[in-house]
Amino acid sequence: GADAVEVMAGGIDASETRLWREVRKGYKRFQDGDVLFAKITPCMENGKLAVAKGLFNGVGAGSTEFHVLRPSAAMRPDLLAYYLLRDDFRASARAKMKGTAGQLRVPEQFLETQTLPVPPLRDQKRIVETIDSYFTRLDDVTATLEQVRRNLKRYRASTLKAAVQGRLVPTEAEIARAEGRDYEPASVLLERILAERRRRWEEEEVARMTAAGKTPTNDRWKARYKEPSAPDTAALPSLPEGWCWATSDQLFWFVTSGSRGWAQYYSDSGALFLRIGNLSRDNIALDLAAVQRVRVPEGSERKRTRALPGDVLISITADVGMVGVVGARLGDAYVNQHVGLARAVECIHVPYVAWFLTSREGGQRQFAALRRGATKAGIGLDDIRSISIPLPPVAEQQRIISAVERNSSLVADRTGESNRVKSQLHWLRQSILTAAFKMLSTTLLIG
Repeated sequence: GADAVEVMAGGIDASETRLWREVRKGYKRFQDGDVLFAKITPCMENGKLAVAKGLFNGVGAGSTEFHVLRPSAAMRPDLLAYYLLRDDFRASARAKMKGTAGQLRVPEQFLETQTLPVPPLRDQKRIVETIDSYFTRLDDVTATLEQVRRNLKRYRASTLKAAVQGRLVPTEAEIARAEGRDYEPASVLLERILAERRRRWEEEEVARMTAAGKTPTNDRWKARYKEPSAPDTAALPSLPEGWCWATSDQLFWFVTSGSRGWAQYYSDSGALFLRIGNLSRDNIALDLAAVQRVRVPEGSERKRTRALPGDVLISITADVGMVGVVGARLGDAYVNQHVGLARAVECIHVPYVAWFLTSREGGQRQFAALRRGATKAGIGLDDIRSISIPLPPVAEQQRIISAVERNSSLVADRTGESNRVKSQLHWLRQSILTAAFKMLSTTLLIG
């Protein structure tokens, strides 16, 4: 959503009209000139507010999650709105919120007890016009900054699109031809992958039977192995020379999801408990800025849900399709029930598969098509296994990874710069508001 200043500049969306009897109950009513102040977290902290203007018949109705402030004739609504935009005001409101986590709200009593300076209307007009003039210039900078951020997203998307279509780096077939040598095409690589996948399954199966005291005496148990499903290439686009299509079921020998009910094991120390918030759509590295830790319970879940280096993590509920790769130095870590874990065979470069899954033209489009449910949308483990992945030769995978990471590093640097500028713009806005209301108080004291 737009930030508070943009909401103020654009007013509210009053394009929808309904019969009054339809909104007379269960909605918050307001009229032209009212200031709408979001009361629920995190909208309040983010400064969501607006001045109602241009309403059909001068009245409106909407969400009950905002307070309606109706200034008297002695107070300009826009000056009141600017007063409410101040960080220190919202910090005070945050301290008085009531309710449960995620449902905290600012009580009406907090607003009713606030005092603010009210100068003559001519002074209010002058102050608002001064704030508007500064904010207009900052809005221009903000618009330019947002355009830069959109361009960076498009650049990242185009990079990944070129990568998964074989257009980002020279193909292994082209290089081999120029150097007069042979190369291993992806079709041969896939044969090695499938052999390695079966070997890993057999290794795990022997370990499982041995742990249960059932050491096999012949090879009949091997018949239980289920061959992974191959992709239906009839509806898939053609690939560069040397590439082939594979399913994630062929590339991942182990797919699972995390456990439920671990909240009782939350702790200030212990193993990492990886959640959707640790995954991203912009980077395959895990975001560990905010982590939960657990005292790991005893039982089989310890092994099944443990995240190992190289594992691909995928969000399977709510914001489906966010991806992260477990790094070599992560340490002891486990995944919760909203995260799928896919473990690839060792014949492929995992970052290539992960970057494909984050690409708009690749994994994201398929995740969107697989997503089910209206209120609690999600995907299942079989959905993770069904993703069609274009597989390049091994050496080409590494070149693609290097090129994508270089471009991603560039985008991250530019994004960091834009974030710093955005923070500076916010500081400038707050400085203007602070100076304006400090001047207002001084004027009243002198008067």
